[in-house]
Amino acid sequence: MSAQPRRPATLARQETFLRRMELKNSPVKGHPAPWIFKAAGIGQLLTVPWYFMFYVDYGDQEHVFSEPRRWLQRQKEELFGTPYKHTQVTSPPDQSSKSESATKS
Repeated sequence: MSAQPRRPATLARQETFLRRMELKNSPVKGHPAPWIFKAAGIGQLLTVPWYFMFYVDYGDQEHVFSEPRRWLQRQKEELFGTPYKHTQVTSPPDQSSKSESATKS
């Protein structure tokens, strides 16, 4: 078997090759920087476990994330105070009885 002789490259093929190489080696405008992909990966690595630990509804039964959820609830109560839904709501004192007693005297 003999090696096939190389075909002479035409001018059009040479221009196509050079254009492709130029595009391959030049940065593409509008393409995100590589660090953005790394930051997004790290963000996903942190947010997905956080979501499954603290926000997915596993029902009323005890589960493996019950203790971390109670810990987070304690931390939030320390930071923001007791939530309003746990405080007892009392009606304001009746102002009409005070005004009647003041007018009688």
